[in-house]
Amino acid sequence: MNLIQHIAENMSLDSGLCKCDLQRQTNRTENFMSRAAAEVLQPIIAKPGTPPISAVGTSLVVREWTMSGPDWMHVHESDDEAWHVLEGMLRFKFLDREVDATPGTTVFVPAGLAHTYQAIEPSRYLIILTPKIDRLIERLLDPTEVSDLRTTLGEFDTVMVDRPANDGADIHTPQHGGLDAVDV
Repeated sequence: MNLIQHIAENMSLDSGLCKCDLQRQTNRTENFMSRAAAEVLQPIIAKPGTPPISAVGTSLVVREWTMSGPDWMHVHESDDEAWHVLEGMLRFKFLDREVDATPGTTVFVPAGLAHTYQAIEPSRYLIILTPKIDRLIERLLDPTEVSDLRTTLGEFDTVMVDRPANDGADIHTPQHGGLDAVDV
């Protein structure tokens, strides 16, 4: 006997629920449990010395990478990103500063903050991003998929930030000014 059946047999009519309501709830629970058992969801675990991690979920992607970001600064209007440096050094560039991230450093860039980064030396890091930004990167890495860079970026709510030689009037102003870098 499951919990829902136990409650159904032992509840009074004063509670406001009838046995048919509880039966519907029981059916939903049993359907969920059988569906979950059929899918057999498994965690993805990467340990030192194992192949690079690549985990794609419905709302989060974690990849182990070694390459640099784009040469140009950009803003993801609605997506956050984070990096955790495992080996080497990444240099993050923002409108007002640069930050060197060494092993154990985690950098979180909220949506709306202009940024780019490059591997200063051979590096290995985890990048944590949304599936949308993951799809954007896949498109950008395939030159046959990108005919107009700014249009492609726009399809993914991303804006290229120009660094003007003069007063900065053409710079896209990010919504957030903050940056969190944490040494672990």
